[in-house]
Amino acid sequence: MPLVLSDSKTYFWKIELQIPTDDGYEDVEFEVKFKSIPQSKLLKLIAKQQKGEINDVDIVKEILVGWRGITDDDGKEVPYSLKARDQLLDVVGIASAIGEVFFESRVRAKRKN
Repeated sequence: MPLVLSDSKTYFWKIELQIPTDDGYEDVEFEVKFKSIPQSKLLKLIAKQQKGEINDVDIVKEILVGWRGITDDDGKEVPYSLKARDQLLDVVGIASAIGEVFFESRVRAKRKN
């Protein structure tokens, strides 16, 4: 399979978290759809974060473009929208977890022997 250079590439990546509950923690998982940003933009985001100019929420808003497996209280799939994204990112720890997984996904490119 050839390497395709494209600015419009996206990909899904699994998120696995433990969410606090009354009884301790509940394991949850869902998939997020990331925009594959160029290295130059990634480095700019990292530099801004290190300077305190942006936070995890700002970074995730740049890279998150969709999801699968997020439901409402009735178990119905919640479609991705900017409003729903902002609601998700308002949950403590979610933006940090998504950002961490994004960076892991970018550095886990493997070379085939």
